[in-house]
Amino acid sequence: MAITVSKLIAVVIALGYFVTAIVVEKPGVSEGVMLFLVLLVPLALIWFPQMGSSWPRKKTALYTYEDSFGLRTGRWRDSHPWVVAFMGWFFLLGLPIIFYLIWR
Repeated sequence: MAITVSKLIAVVIALGYFVTAIVVEKPGVSEGVMLFLVLLVPLALIWFPQMGSSWPRKKTALYTYEDSFGLRTGRWRDSHPWVVAFMGWFFLLGLPIIFYLIWR
C-alpha cells in the first residue's frame, strides 16, 4: 500500500473536521469518540479500497470469486477498488456538503 497525496489530503480533511467540531461545539468524550469513529469509515474506504469481503478467498482476474456459498450461487463480484475509494471521498466531502445545503 503506497501512501499517496490523495490519502494524505483525506487525513488532513478528516482531522480538520474533527478539530473544528472539538473547537466549535466542545462535545463530550462520547460524542468526540463517536465523531472519530464515523470519520474512520471514509478514511478506511480511501486508504484501503482493495480490502473487502474477499479475504481470504481467491479471486479471478475479473474480480469474481472462484467459490460460492450460501444462498448466492454462481459467480459474483466485489466492487472495483476505485469505486470503493470514490465512495470514501463521497462520504468525506459529498455528504457534508449535501447536509449543509439541506439544513441551511
